[in-house]
Amino acid sequence: MRFLFRAISGLGIMALALALLAAGAKPYWGCLPGLDGFSCAFDRPERGAGDGSAERSFVVRVGVLTPETAKPVLSAFGEIKAARTLELRAAMAGEIVEIGPEFRDGARVEAGTALFRIDPADSETAQADALASRLEAEAELAEASEAAALAEAEYQAAVGQRKLRQAALKRQQGLTERGFATAADLEAAELALAESERAVITRAQARATAERRAAQGDLQVKRAELTLEAAGREIGDTRVTAPFAGLLDGIDAPLGRLVSVNESLGTLIDAAALEASFRLSNRDFARVLDKQGRLAPLPVTVSLDLGERRLEATGRLDRLGARVDMASGGRRVFARLDPPKDAEAGLLRPGDFVEIRIEEPVLEQVAVTPASALDAGGRLLVIGAEGRLEAAAVTVLRRFDDKIALAGAPFGERYVLAPGPQLAPGVKVRAEGDPSERSDGSGEAAQALHQPGRQVAARGGGGRLNPEERAARRAARRAARGEGASQ
Repeated sequence: MRFLFRAISGLGIMALALALLAAGAKPYWGCLPGLDGFSCAFDRPERGAGDGSAERSFVVRVGVLTPETAKPVLSAFGEIKAARTLELRAAMAGEIVEIGPEFRDGARVEAGTALFRIDPADSETAQADALASRLEAEAELAEASEAAALAEAEYQAAVGQRKLRQAALKRQQGLTERGFATAADLEAAELALAESERAVITRAQARATAERRAAQGDLQVKRAELTLEAAGREIGDTRVTAPFAGLLDGIDAPLGRLVSVNESLGTLIDAAALEASFRLSNRDFARVLDKQGRLAPLPVTVSLDLGERRLEATGRLDRLGARVDMASGGRRVFARLDPPKDAEAGLLRPGDFVEIRIEEPVLEQVAVTPASALDAGGRLLVIGAEGRLEAAAVTVLRRFDDKIALAGAPFGERYVLAPGPQLAPGVKVRAEGDPSERSDGSGEAAQALHQPGRQVAARGGGGRLNPEERAARRAARRAARGEGASQ
């Protein structure tokens, strides 16, 4: 068995060696005399500058660099939000006894429209009680005012009596000094003056008490008026109206429902005060800043695709978000939308996923080319002398849609619209549709194909010889071998 295995291995190695020898000898097989079915490998002309071979050129689509005024547009996607909303809440507890015909989800209401009403019975009772309290306080105030007036009159009378007692004392003192009155008379006059002084003090205290009572009565009246006003407001709060025009959302207030204080019954959204919220990358965010580093109020267009229809609304950049979300990156920007001018623009709703197009400042004297005009290295290839490509030193200012705005472009030169991986500076190209390169037989390349002896060169030097050329070459080799044998 070991001998058989070695014999089979030897035969396999021998067969592989013969196959390799046959494959190596095949190019030289046609050089043998009498074998016309193959072409000799040494008969193929080498490609070079002196053998008439043509340099390969590529056909490219070109455009012409012209100065233009570019209006870059920055695109982003975001969400419509409501800039002003109002939560409809019950200001007091009670039963819903009245609901407006437009108080339902999605309904559009005008300012002042009655939405719903809570039973005002308790509020009306409180208002009547407050009214009675105010009347009672007014009566007490009137009584206190009259008492204060009487106390003032009594005080003034006591003051007058005191003045009379003072005058009588002075007369008594004069009579006593002249000897016409006794000491007892003088003492009686002094006692009378002291009594009048005490009466003045008593009347002054009574007047102050009456004035304080009148002031308290006035406070009671004011307090009763405030209570009455509060009761009136409570009655007004039982009826809820729309403070501004808008759309109703999340309505949950059936007739007869008992609600508690501050219970939410729906939301009113101002459809004329909408805004778009979207995110911009740091690079794009730098393009919407002014020279002072603040957010520029650039005009924006918000669009929403609805199948065959497209809703659009205009607005301006308004403000920047207060925080930066590290997870999503970029900056959040808000654009305030203009009030809708037609019915279609009024169909935008909070929560719509829309496209935002920001109109950037105009760029003057720039070249606008397709984004595909830059090669893998970010270079713009232009056609220079002798149809060879050159890399133009340009600066990309903006990228918008599928176009780019370039600064420093050589205006008037032709450039390659879509360079492939085989194109680089120095490669020879010809423009698509050039009259000198037509394929109808009138161009230079077509004429070269019809000239004798240039078929191989026109094919790039890599094609097979035709039968006539092979026969001529074999005859020349036979003649050379015969001359060598004779010598």
